[in-house]
Amino acid sequence: MDVGSFVQENKRWLLGCAIGLAAFLIARSIVGAIYDPGPNRRDARGVAKQAQSVEVYDRAALAAAIEEQDRLAAARKVLALEIGYTRNPEFSFEGKGFGADEFLGKIGRERKLAILKAASERDVQVDPNRDLTWPPAPNGLDEIRAALFGIELVDQICTRLFAAHDAVRTADPQAQGLVGMRIGVEARRTARRPTLRSGKQNQVDVREFFDQERVLFEFKSDEATALAFLESLRQPGRTLTLEAGLKMAHTGRRADPVTTSGSLVGVAFKEATKESN
Repeated sequence: MDVGSFVQENKRWLLGCAIGLAAFLIARSIVGAIYDPGPNRRDARGVAKQAQSVEVYDRAALAAAIEEQDRLAAARKVLALEIGYTRNPEFSFEGKGFGADEFLGKIGRERKLAILKAASERDVQVDPNRDLTWPPAPNGLDEIRAALFGIELVDQICTRLFAAHDAVRTADPQAQGLVGMRIGVEARRTARRPTLRSGKQNQVDVREFFDQERVLFEFKSDEATALAFLESLRQPGRTLTLEAGLKMAHTGRRADPVTTSGSLVGVAFKEATKESN
C-alpha cells in the first residue's frame, strides 16, 4: 500500500485527528471567556460587588451572568477531559527528596535509558545523542516544571509508539513494525506557550490556567504501526493533540517503511482557583 492509498482509505480518521487542534483552540477561547474580567464575563461575586457600589446590573443580569459562568465552566471540564493531558506525579520534583535541578537530571537520565532499552529490545534504531532530545537544564522552578513536562511527553510518545509496534507484531509476526524514531521537545526559546489574549491591563493571561509543551516527532514504520500510533493519541484525560502539518512519506518501494512526522502538544489544565473573599 502506498501513502496515497493509505491517506485515501483513512482520510476520515485522519480528519478526526486534525480536529484535536481545533478543539484546543476552542478550549483556549472558553478558558479566556470564563476568566475574562471584562463586563460580559465577570463571575457572580464580581457582579454582585459592582452592583452594590454602582447600580449597573439588575437581578436578571446577575442571574444571567451566573448561568453563563456555570455553562462555560462545564464546557471547560468537558474540553479538559477530551483534549487535556493529566500530568503524572512521577515527573514532579515536589516531595521526592531532591532539589529541582537534581531531580530533573535524574529523571532525564532514567527515562532516556529506559527508552533506549525498550528500543533495543525491539530492534528500533535510536541515536541517544540525536534522536532523544530536550533543552538543557533551565533556571527557575517554573522552567524546570516545564522541562519535566516535556520529558514526560517524550516518554509517553515513545511508550505509545512501542505499544503500536507490539500490537502490530503480535497480530502479524512478519510485520515490519517500528524501524526507527526521533523524538524531541521543541527548544524552549521557540516553544509555543499559551499566548496572551492581550498585553493590556485587566486582560487574561491564559498561561495561568493551563501548561503547554510541544514535541516534534519523526518515525519510520509500516502503515499499520503508524495508524495504530495515531489512533492512540486521543485518550480521555491523556490526549496528545496532533497539530496541523502531519506528513507521511514513502519511497514508493513496497518493502520500505513509511516516514511519519509532525508535532504533538500536551495541554495540562490547572485547577481553577477560587477568588478570595
